[in-house]
Amino acid sequence: MSKRLSSPVRRQSFLDERASSLGLEWAERWRETLLAEGRRAAGAWPGTLSEARARVDQFIASELARRGLASVTDAERTVIARSMYAAAKRHWNEHRDREEE
Repeated sequence: MSKRLSSPVRRQSFLDERASSLGLEWAERWRETLLAEGRRAAGAWPGTLSEARARVDQFIASELARRGLASVTDAERTVIARSMYAAAKRHWNEHRDREEE
């Protein structure tokens, strides 16, 4: 087991940091996608909690598995998804294109 993540506090810190960074990356990807389509990255955050849960499964759960660590619990998955969603929404709102009047 990785010593870096072996303690519950370190594991939680890792999960919190990954949720935040993945949320930021998620918002940036949405922005890049819209801009590539010739659309403005404006309005409300387009992501959903279902997408956040899928991202937890895709990125965090697989990363833990690669490190030989226990997978996320249902409770952790819910908390991480909400944290990721909140980080993405916050980043989106801080960097979105302003609506034209």
